[in-house]
Amino acid sequence: MKAPRWITAELKLMNSELYPFFFSRYQKWMIVRNFPRRIGGVTDYDPISGKNFVVEMVIEDNRHRPLPLDGNSLEAARECFYDKHSRPFSFYYQRLKEKQRKRESEAARDRELRLKDAGKEIHKSMTSETFLLGGQNAFN
Repeated sequence: MKAPRWITAELKLMNSELYPFFFSRYQKWMIVRNFPRRIGGVTDYDPISGKNFVVEMVIEDNRHRPLPLDGNSLEAARECFYDKHSRPFSFYYQRLKEKQRKRESEAARDRELRLKDAGKEIHKSMTSETFLLGGQNAFN
C-alpha cells in the first residue's frame, strides 16, 4: 500500500529522512526513517526495499486501533515530531480532534445566532407599519 505523494512530501519537509510505511502485519501506517544497520529491538527490516528502519511513530488511536493516513494524521504527526515532550501520537491526534469539535460547535452556534437574528429582522419588517411619501393612501 502506498501513501499519497503529498503526505510523503509534507513528511520530507519536516525531516528529509521520514517517510510513511504501511505495516501489513498490523494493518497500520507508521512514520519511519532509515537506519544504517540492524539493531535488535530498535530497528525493523523491510524485505521489499532491503532496508533497516526505525519507527518514529505509529498512526493509531489511544486504543491502538489503526487510523487513516490523512491531513489530520499528518497535522498530529507534525505536532508530535516538534513537541519536546515524549507523548504518543494518539495524544496529539485526540487533542487535534477535540480542537476541531470545539471549532465546529462554535461555528454551529454562530450560524444559529445569525439565523435567529435574521428571523427577528424578517419578523420586524413584516409586522411594522410602512409609510408612503406624500401622505397619499396607496389603496384609494
